[in-house]
Amino acid sequence: PVSDGVEWDRTKRTVDSIDSGRGFQIQFDGIRAYIRLDPFYVNNTRGLCGTYDFSSQNDFLTHIAIVETNIKTFVDDFKTDLSC
Repeated sequence: PVSDGVEWDRTKRTVDSIDSGRGFQIQFDGIRAYIRLDPFYVNNTRGLCGTYDFSSQNDFLTHIAIVETNIKTFVDDFKTDLSC
């Protein structure tokens, strides 16, 4: 365990996995991150990973509930450190 119920699985040669034990898993292949959520999270998410409501029309929803059409502007909306 990494911490508090989080499991890190490096048994696969090309994909690292984290199982949170809280209904989501993260897989990283060295380039892309794949985030899988349990059905509990349907209509209960917002942010860089989208809204998880099966509609791609509102995946770029900003923190002030505006659907952004520019990906850079969308990502910048979630920055916590402006120097990044």
